[in-house]
Amino acid sequence: MFHERQDEHYSLVLELAKGDPAKPAQKRADDERMGEEMRLLYVALTRARYVTWICVAPQGFKTGGSSIDLHKSGLGYLLAGEGTVAPDWLAEVVDAFAKGCDDIAVCKAPAQTEGVHVAPARPTVS
Repeated sequence: MFHERQDEHYSLVLELAKGDPAKPAQKRADDERMGEEMRLLYVALTRARYVTWICVAPQGFKTGGSSIDLHKSGLGYLLAGEGTVAPDWLAEVVDAFAKGCDDIAVCKAPAQTEGVHVAPARPTVS
């Protein structure tokens, strides 16, 4: 699914095909998804008033576990470009980036707990 760039109205197109004929449409859909991620990232990084929290993690491992799909996310694309990277690369880049600015703190995510959050019951209105 992608927006037709040749159409002045940018009509939404759903292309159903398998194999090689679908590759151009899939590439366009991926490009559009990445564009939206980059726009959201830009807004998150430039519009915060007090603090911005960014959680970063590998998107998934390539076959064999020798590289990660970080480049498939907006932040990953910004840091790594279009290529895959080694699993340890992300931590090294983030740490190096943070060393240049006292206002950036890098910390590990808290350990997962056994408990599950349950929202409080809504009061009944009579």
